[in-house]
Amino acid sequence: MQQLFLRIVTGIVVCTALFTACSVDKTDFRKSAEKTIVEQFDKQLKQKVTATCADPGSTKIGTTFECTATGADGVQVKFSAAITKENEVTVTLQP
Repeated sequence: MQQLFLRIVTGIVVCTALFTACSVDKTDFRKSAEKTIVEQFDKQLKQKVTATCADPGSTKIGTTFECTATGADGVQVKFSAAITKENEVTVTLQP
């Protein structure tokens, strides 16, 4: 079952989140990445997951940070998030 889940998850390869805020901080990028992961699982796989991301080290473009999605069955999938623009974070499935 876990392998089937992981094969389906590969459909969620890249997700980009744009957000607007007057003054962005590390928490904005972390929360945006978590929200994007949860929404993509729900939208593409019709599966509820929780997502947790580390706070990025800075808010500079190019900064990366790690995220984990956990399914109801406890299966975890790792993602990498990167700040790609001033108000944009891109989330990719880790190989």
